[in-house]
Amino acid sequence: LDLIFWFLPPERAYGYTMALHFFLGSLGAYGLSRTLHLNRWSSLFTALIFSYNSFILPVLGLGRMDHVQSCVWTPLVLAFFIRSLEPGQRLLPILLTGLCWGLQILAADPQTAFYTYGALVIFSLVYHSSVSKALKALKALILVFLPVSLPLRAITIDEFEDRVDFKVTLREMSHAIRDGRSQS
Repeated sequence: LDLIFWFLPPERAYGYTMALHFFLGSLGAYGLSRTLHLNRWSSLFTALIFSYNSFILPVLGLGRMDHVQSCVWTPLVLAFFIRSLEPGQRLLPILLTGLCWGLQILAADPQTAFYTYGALVIFSLVYHSSVSKALKALKALILVFLPVSLPLRAITIDEFEDRVDFKVTLREMSHAIRDGRSQS
């Protein structure tokens, strides 16, 4: 979704990518609400509240795209996972769950992705009335969902290490400038 940065100036690309992510978040929240059998107006209201909530807007104002880009995938992950628990439709929804969760991990905010995974585990335990059904759901979560999404995590590890090194370098440079030392 960030390919737009290759074609537009950064200021414009930032605006367009955030608009796209707000739309994606709204669509995901609407889909999750409809999956939970809410009516259209309630689902629309849910989508608006999710996309323009008091967490996402201030974080976006701080320029933290990674949080916004990660949070918008949560409702889609939950919606596809809930659909995978319905009888008769297992493979496609669980693959889409893994794909969306992998994309959430690629947004470079792994904390939100792991909160989402925790929500899936809790939901799968609460959703089923019997222990055997809950164990089957957890088995599907482990056997299909994780192998689909975790390989995508390897892509972000190197990027994360580069970001940490870059932040350390910037911090060292700013301290050197503040202290009047020259960088050589």
